[in-house]
Amino acid sequence: MAIEKIEHCAIRTTELAATRDFYTEILGLMVGPRPELPVAGYWLYAGDQPIIHLIEVNETYNHDLSGTLLENQQTPGYRDGLDHIAFRATGLTELLARLRAARLEFGENIIAEMDFHQVFVADPNGVMAELNFLISAESKAINQQIEN
Repeated sequence: MAIEKIEHCAIRTTELAATRDFYTEILGLMVGPRPELPVAGYWLYAGDQPIIHLIEVNETYNHDLSGTLLENQQTPGYRDGLDHIAFRATGLTELLARLRAARLEFGENIIAEMDFHQVFVADPNGVMAELNFLISAESKAINQQIEN
């Protein structure tokens, strides 16, 4: 498994509009496209890259990263602040084997419209790591291994 780059940081906030305004009006990021998620928020772009994901925290959303409840995920509860750091990665099969061997709890999510297979795992400090694997690339790699 290899980390290729940091994709984005996600910030939970009870002050969604004020946080958006800070990053857009003060730091110059732009609000841009965001997939349909069951939680309010914004994706803030530097050029064509969505580098900050804002997630509104309220009484009905205080549990998970992408808006999908991951039953085995251990996440901090209702709070503001850093939610997760997302990485683009390769080697999904290897990562899953490592996580299982270490007996770490993790969650998975598929976002087909973005071609992502996501894995979520908390570090020892409770900071969530989101690892994004391109489904098409992972399938191709697995198929090549099978053929050889």
